Amino acid sequence: MALDIKICGLKTDKALAAALAGGASHVGFIFFAKSPRYVEPAEA
Repeated sequence: MALDIKICGLKTDKALAAALAGGASHVGFIFFAKSPRYVEPAEA
């Protein structure tokens, strides 16, 4: 049985690459402006 793995709060290309290389099947971005992990939707 395969696992679904989601990594949230990614902010950089390096973090995204690491999550995917580590086997993440899903990634998430934070669009809430007051969050320290916020990214612009156009950058995601």
